Amino acid sequence: MPKKIRSVDRLFEQVKNESPGIPPDTCSYLDHILEIVEDLELLAKNNKTEIAAQLHELIRHEIEYIRSVNATLRTSSKYWYDKHKILYYKKMRNRRKIK
Repeated sequence: MPKKIRSVDRLFEQVKNESPGIPPDTCSYLDHILEIVEDLELLAKNNKTEIAAQLHELIRHEIEYIRSVNATLRTSSKYWYDKHKILYYKKMRNRRKIK
């Protein structure tokens, strides 16, 4: 493997190791929240307010988890965008020096 490719591979590995990671898929959490909302509707019709209050709290926790996962996703996206931008402009500067 040429020296330049190995150098790029090492750089990519370093950047990847420093990345914040990619959060898990949140669709199953959203599906779970929708199921709980349907349960709440039935409980409200049957005046089971204590159980409904517990489900309300569960929904709140699930939504906060999804909020934190989405924040991680935004952080990860910004990290990779910034790294790409730095490497791109570094490559362009090097290309200009060669010409």
